[in-house]
Amino acid sequence: MLVLVESGYSSVPVLDSDYKYKGTIAKTPILKSVMGMERFEMERLSEIKVEDVMHKEQPTVKQDTDFLTAIKVVIDHAFACVVNEENHFVGILTRRAILKEVNKSVYIEQS
Repeated sequence: MLVLVESGYSSVPVLDSDYKYKGTIAKTPILKSVMGMERFEMERLSEIKVEDVMHKEQPTVKQDTDFLTAIKVVIDHAFACVVNEENHFVGILTRRAILKEVNKSVYIEQS
């Protein structure tokens, strides 16, 4: 929770000790897990395991994924994690990065 709050991101990738991608974790599932009847029971945070609240089905893209496939992934997700063939985390492809490339392409074609 501290990483999410301090980073300013709503979700971040989860990696194992070998830097293999395992999923993403977001603020909302964490907060739902500590929600009591009348208040957030933040003392329960120490009992929650990352794997219990992480999203394991987040789509990924490979380094050689074509542009149209990448666009399809970020339509429904703000970002996609980029992984190599061994599922090691390489980076993040954001919707913003995709839109910047589309914008450049449209601008060039109109010139």
